[in-house]
Amino acid sequence: MNILFICSSNACRSPYCEFVFRRLIAADPELSKTVTVRSAGVLNPVFGMDHRTKHALSLEGFSEAEINAFRSCFSWTHPSRFREADVIIGMTKSHGRFLLPSWRKKFTTLSEAATGTYTAIPDPWFEPRRKPYLKAMDILKGYLEQYAAVLNTN
Repeated sequence: MNILFICSSNACRSPYCEFVFRRLIAADPELSKTVTVRSAGVLNPVFGMDHRTKHALSLEGFSEAEINAFRSCFSWTHPSRFREADVIIGMTKSHGRFLLPSWRKKFTTLSEAATGTYTAIPDPWFEPRRKPYLKAMDILKGYLEQYAAVLNTN
């Protein structure tokens, strides 16, 4: 299964999801054989991971080299990521509006994938303070752990 996490700019939420979910999958012998994880943006070309996301990932134990190897991509620069994805997971329902019709069929939100119920995940990019930003990353991590458990039971 190819999973693609998307957000507006591929700078905050989706790269965090890519890193953390890839590690969650790698820890499961069965899922690690069948699941690939990537990320992309659908709206604002920022071309780089936000420094606060880098900090959050470093707190998760990712190395500076791993984090700095990340390259942002977008629906118009890497359409193959969207075509090849079995599921496209956005942070809000609005992300689905920026997808081609054929890609929308594969779209869901992270909260729906994890819990079956929709809850928008606000963009932490708009949060200037570090503590609320990191809290937003913790919310993402909780949903990612729930989604990994869902995949593990299927």
